[in-house]
Parts: sequence; C-alpha cells; structure tokens
Amino acid sequence: MNFQPKFEVGAPFEAPILPPPPPKPDERAVRALILRMSLIGFVTALAARATDPIIPPIAHDINVSANAVALLTTAFALPFALVQPVLGPVGDMVGKVRVMIACLAVTILAMIASGEAELGIFPKSEIVSTKDAAMVGPLPASLQLTVTYGAGVVAASPVADAAADFIRFLVTPGSRAVWLGCGFDPPPGP
Repeated sequence: MNFQPKFEVGAPFEAPILPPPPPKPDERAVRALILRMSLIGFVTALAARATDPIIPPIAHDINVSANAVALLTTAFALPFALVQPVLGPVGDMVGKVRVMIACLAVTILAMIASGEAELGIFPKSEIVSTKDAAMVGPLPASLQLTVTYGAGVVAASPVADAAADFIRFLVTPGSRAVWLGCGFDPPPGP
C-alpha cells in the first residue's frame, strides 16, 4: 500500500493549529500534592502493617502460634497487592473516587453477608421494621441526609377527593403515631 499525500505539490500547506502549552504548575501546589500523596502512602502502608508488633500478644490471646497469626496478616496483604494492578487502570477509566466507593461498598456488603458487621447506618424507617436491630439514635446533624417527600393529587385522578383526604390526614396530629412508628419524622401540622 502506497501512501498518497493529500495535498498537491507546490500548493500552500496549512498546518493544524495546536493548543497553547499548559501553564506551568504552581510549585507550592506541587509540593503540597507530593506531601499529601506521601502521607497517603505512609498511612496505607501503616494500616497494612500496624498489627505486626502485636502479633505475639494476639497469638497468645487466641492460643495459636505467632507464625499462624503472621500468615493470616500475609494472607490479608496478598489480595490487597494483587488487586492493585486491576484497580489502578479501572480508576483511571471511571474515576478514583468511584472505585474507592465501589470497594468500600463491596467491603461493607461482604461484612454484612458474613455476619461480621457490627454497625450499620440505615434510614430510620428501615431500622424500626427490623426485629433484631437496635437503634442508638440519629447521627449528628452534619452527617444527616434530609430527604423531603412531597404529596400531590393527579388532576385527572378518578379518586381525587380520596387522595386529597389522605394528604390532609398525613398532616393531622392523628397521623403522628403512624409516621413515628414507621421511622419517619412527622410533617409539620397545618
């Protein structure tokens, strides 16, 4: 296959316009980024190896050899190391935050499925309907996600009067016990 130029010999050549080069990064911002990334690397390594100094007491407490406890630590670290070459490119494609959230969700689901979860954060309306769950109380206001529900009547509804009556009931003092029993904060009254 021969390459054929797309211009005529002797004709003026129009070069493509290139974007301007990116501005030089702020040196202070680069240093701050390096510091943050170094700290993240240190904390990650620390989290993976934090139990190493206390392997002998752990082994003594659970009545197994220190080698068995160390092997368990290695068994935890090995999958962590093996998944990194996979998660890196996936994070580049879909975003690192999404990958971290997905990994956190998988970890939480695995803990719940294995019965290892000791704490769950759920909507109050889900907790009150579960027999074996105990609710300690609401999270601090800064951690709350407030969801506001609305109610309305469809104009063409064949039961518009009944729907309007139901909406009026939802804001009466008599509905307060129903709201609370279902785990919702009652709406303000009329």
